[in-house]
Amino acid sequence: MIVDRLRYYLDNCGHISEKQAGFRRSYNTTEQIVRLTQHIKDCFQKKQNMLAVFVDFKSAFDRVWRKMLLKKLLHMNVSGHLFKWNSDFLSQRFLNIKNGNSPSGYGQTRQGLPQGSVLSPVLFNIMINDLLSFIDNAVPEINS
Repeated sequence: MIVDRLRYYLDNCGHISEKQAGFRRSYNTTEQIVRLTQHIKDCFQKKQNMLAVFVDFKSAFDRVWRKMLLKKLLHMNVSGHLFKWNSDFLSQRFLNIKNGNSPSGYGQTRQGLPQGSVLSPVLFNIMINDLLSFIDNAVPEINS
C-alpha cells in the first residue's frame, strides 16, 4: 500500500523524470532501446558522431545515503504519514551475514536500502532522479 501511494504521488506530481524508466509501471527498457536506436539512426543519416555511455550502478541499493534520500523526499513535498512511514522504514536497519554455515552477529547499517523490498526500487529512483536533470542542465547537447 505504501509503495503504491508513493508511486502515485511521485508520478502524478511529476517528481520523477519521464526519462527514468527503471522500476516504473508503464515504462520499460524496450522504450529506452527504441529511443536509443532512433537517435543512432538520426546521427547516422546526418553523418554525425555519437557516443553512448552506459552506467552500471554497482551495489546501488547498498550505497544509498539515507539522510539525503529523506531530504529529497521532503523536497518533493512527501510529508505526513507517508514521510514518517518511509523514515521509519529506513531507520534502525540491521543485517546478519552468513559465511558458509557461520552467521555473523547483527550489525546496524547506516546506509543502503533493504534488498528484496518492493519499496527499495522506488526509493532508489528518487535518489538518482536529479542526476538526469543535472546532466541535461550541465551539457544541453547530451541526450540522457
